[in-house]
Formats: sequence, structure tokens, C-alpha cells
Amino acid sequence: MKKLKIALLSPTVEPFQGWGRYTLEVCKQLWKKVHITLYLPENNPPPENLPFPVECVLPPFKKDFSSPESEKPFLSPVLKVEGDIIHSLVSFPYGILAFSLSKKKNIPYFITAHGTYGVKPLLKRKERYLLENAYLNASRVLVPSHFTGRMIEKFLRKEIRWEFLPNGVDYEKFQKKIVLPSKWKGRKVLLNVGELKPRKGQDIIIKALPIVKKYFPEIILLLIGKDSWEGYLQKLVKKLRIEENVAFLGRVPEEELPGYYQIADVFIHTPRKIGWKFEGFGIVYLEAGACGKPVVGSRSGGVEDAVIDGVTGILVPENNPSATARAILKILKDPTLSKKLGEEGRKRAKELSWERYCEKLIHLYNHSLNR
Repeated sequence: MKKLKIALLSPTVEPFQGWGRYTLEVCKQLWKKVHITLYLPENNPPPENLPFPVECVLPPFKKDFSSPESEKPFLSPVLKVEGDIIHSLVSFPYGILAFSLSKKKNIPYFITAHGTYGVKPLLKRKERYLLENAYLNASRVLVPSHFTGRMIEKFLRKEIRWEFLPNGVDYEKFQKKIVLPSKWKGRKVLLNVGELKPRKGQDIIIKALPIVKKYFPEIILLLIGKDSWEGYLQKLVKKLRIEENVAFLGRVPEEELPGYYQIADVFIHTPRKIGWKFEGFGIVYLEAGACGKPVVGSRSGGVEDAVIDGVTGILVPENNPSATARAILKILKDPTLSKKLGEEGRKRAKELSWERYCEKLIHLYNHSLNR
């Protein structure tokens, strides 16, 4: 049987963005097993020395279609895309392009829907109509959590062929020992990794910190990430007088990231649902698990598919600093529990490797071709 040829569509392959990290990891694994070409926007060249073929020919990424001219390249594509299957690694706008190319070439197509970004276009009339057709006609719409699949159907008011395929983690990457400066040696370390914005809920962790500080005065919270909410969070830290207990690190080099997980005592990420905005899964929980670290998460969106409550971590109600503080203290005060949660998290991270993710993906590809 000849190798499959897969055409993958994505806006980016940069790992500091969620879409980009997903694209990079999926391509790295698929490339070992099938023929792939990654198609990127013509105005967004990738980093050098990627191991798989890349062509920058897609129309520029758009958040919406503001005019008939802006939607035309996605509805009447003239570009040449080669493959037995087309897979858009995001919903909008390249899921619509995948649908158009599929009709033109008469081949199956897949769409990956990433949480909030799989729902947002459905709120606008024109975008909703186009994406609805793409969702309804796809061989499969891949979702990282059951919550994401249910939310898409809720907004569509129709059933689609969605498949729960939880995101993976590069387990081996997080096994390499990274030595960081011993700036926080002797202190209990809490770690959060993610964009600084309301939906990610870093304010909940900060508000929980004064309670934790009563028992662990030298506690330090490391926040890795940037975005528009950083100024507000810094003011909140100052208001609570915990400047000595919070460090805003911005974006750190990708090769250093495992080192921060390795020095953490607890990884904590407490996202919240705001209207149609929600956490689709949370790869960061798996990254912490790969380092054998216990996690605290909120019972929100797709987090329950990423964290097994009481097994790999502790889930708390969203928007609840008191419950968050209690969960942190429960882990910090009980080394046996901390070790157990970390060990189970490591096992789960091994099970949810990107290699296994792509094995399941290839099975779905073959099934769509009746192979």
C-alpha cells in the first residue's frame, strides 16, 4: 500500500502560539509515517530548517470576512494543493478553504477545532454560514475535549461528525534536565504558563496567594507568558502587597521551558469560561505531568479531559481563589500526595504523546479513504 499524502493547512508553525505548537508537533510526527506538505500563508514564512516540506501559498490569515473580496480566495481557490486528504489544522478561515479544495478535488478533508477558536466564527452571520458548511461536510472535526465538541453543536444547533482526540505532549523534550539560575532556591515554587488574559485566570492564582503565603511566607509564583492583561495583573499584585512573591517572566526561550517546570513544586492553571470563550484542553497540564509535577486546574471548559481530578491533579471551581488556595496548600503540605499526583501525571503524559496522537489520526485518515 502506497504512503498517504496529506495536505496540512495552518496559519503558523511558531511554537509560542497554541495553533503553531499544535501544527509543529503534528507535522513532526506525521512526517515520519506519511507524506505531508504543510501549507502556510504566503505572508508568513516559517523558521528555517524544518524537517518537513513547507509551501507558503495560502491566502493571508483573516479573523473574519469584512467584504466579498476578502472571502473570495477561500471560496474559489486557485492555488495547487496536492494530497489524498486535506486537513485544516484550524477552523477558520482555512477550514473553509479545505472545504472548497475538497469539492474541487473530490477528496476527503478534516478540520481541527481548537476550543474558543472553533466557536468564535459561528457568532458572525457570514462566517457562520461558511464554517457551518465546512463543519457539516468534513469527514471528521477533531476536538481536543468533549466540551469543545458540545459547544460547536450548541452554537450550530446541529450535529456534526466530531471526534474526541485529546492533545498530546512531547514527552521526551521534558525529560532533558535543564539547569536554571538558582534564583528561587529554598522557596516553594508555583508555576503558570500561558497568555496573560482574562480567560486564562491568572488573577485567581494571584488572589489565592495571600492565603498560601500565611503558611509558606517565601512562596514564589512564576508567570510565563505575555499579553494585554499584564498591566492589570501587576497592579493587582501591588494592591495585595505580594510583589516579593510574584515574578513576571514574559516569554522564555522554548529550550528553557522544561527547566521551569522542573523547579516547580505545583503547576497551576485556572482558566474560566467567559461567554463563548473557554479553555479547549490545556496542553500545559500535560507538560507539567511530563515533568512529574502535580497540577491544580479549574473545572472549566475542556480542562476535565486534561486533568483527572484526584489522580493527576486537583480540580477546583472556576473563579474561586479560596478553593484554589486550599488545593495548593493540600499539595504543598502533603509530600506523599504531591509525589503520587506527579507520578500519575507522568504516566498520563506518556500515554498522550504526539506520536500516539498521530497514530490515531492516521487511522482516521485511512478510514475516510476506506483503506
